[in-house]
Amino acid sequence: RFGDGDAFSNLGTYRFWLTQANIDEWSNRVKQSDEYLDATFIYGNERVIYNAGIRWRGSPFIRPTFREPEFYERRGAYRVKFPADEPFLCDDELNMDTLESDDRDPTSMRERIGFQIAVDMGLPMSYQRYILVFLNGIQHPYAYADTHHVERDYFRTWFPDADEGEAYKVDDWVEINSFDADDFVVTDADLGMHVTTGGDKKKARYRWNWEKRANAGFDDDYTGLMRLVDAANLSNDQYTATLEAVADMEQWMRMFAFRHAIADWDGYGYYRGKNTFMYRPPQGRWNMLPWDLDFGLGVEVDNFTWPDASVFDISDNTPVVARMISHPPFRRYYWQALRDAATVAMLSTKLNPIIDETYNA
Repeated sequence: RFGDGDAFSNLGTYRFWLTQANIDEWSNRVKQSDEYLDATFIYGNERVIYNAGIRWRGSPFIRPTFREPEFYERRGAYRVKFPADEPFLCDDELNMDTLESDDRDPTSMRERIGFQIAVDMGLPMSYQRYILVFLNGIQHPYAYADTHHVERDYFRTWFPDADEGEAYKVDDWVEINSFDADDFVVTDADLGMHVTTGGDKKKARYRWNWEKRANAGFDDDYTGLMRLVDAANLSNDQYTATLEAVADMEQWMRMFAFRHAIADWDGYGYYRGKNTFMYRPPQGRWNMLPWDLDFGLGVEVDNFTWPDASVFDISDNTPVVARMISHPPFRRYYWQALRDAATVAMLSTKLNPIIDETYNA
């Protein structure tokens, strides 16, 4: 390809070139496919990476809304991989997000500011780099975010010298009836007791909602997760000490308070059992990590926003979490985190300069 137009911007420019055969396959195959298609990746005007791979990313809630890859007005979110001997910015994958810019968030800033609030509350965050995206010469009309995904490099960043621990993605269990339509049912993740008729916990049942990540090598050992389930369901006076021994409950309450503070109901610890990661460093305790803050800070869904909801509003689908937040020692952590949100992380003097800088860029 020759003659692609320049992007007159200080933002990074990511271009993808695909053959017509691959564009046709992408357009005609089921949207839930996670198979990568061969692409050439061009960074700015100075670097070309051949034999990269690209595909849609995202849940069944959004993929049916994606149009064909070259459709101008509404592009989808992308997942990109690079050959092992051609890393880009020291990584072999990209997680490219639309930032809900087509409809829910014309500012393209709500998730970015949500992550900033998280880090100012003492939580990990996913750094987002704003970029411009071209696909076969067509520029998407909005900026994308190249978002730091919760994988090995993320753990190196937030858990230095302890990045070889156990990781899970907390997500929906989805049963799809049609791969190209909004026709599926979901079950939220929870830490309840799912057992066989013999009383043993069903590892297969937990796999759907607690997706084990291949950090520092993959194995099928769910012992750590099952120990957490046991602790979270204790009914005696050992509940507090046992649960704190396996999970950093102060950090968990901070995570749950953060979700409520920014009114992002679509995550674990609020109204859904998804959009979260869980990580346990070697010889450490379980931490909760924020991800996918698409509904925070006033995003309207079905003519409804959540800023006026109770800070103790918890889904009936996650009774284990509701019990944690109601438990007096943990509720104290929760109140402390809310206080930090209000008096530190959400101060206009802290956030307005970032908002202004982003807007101007």
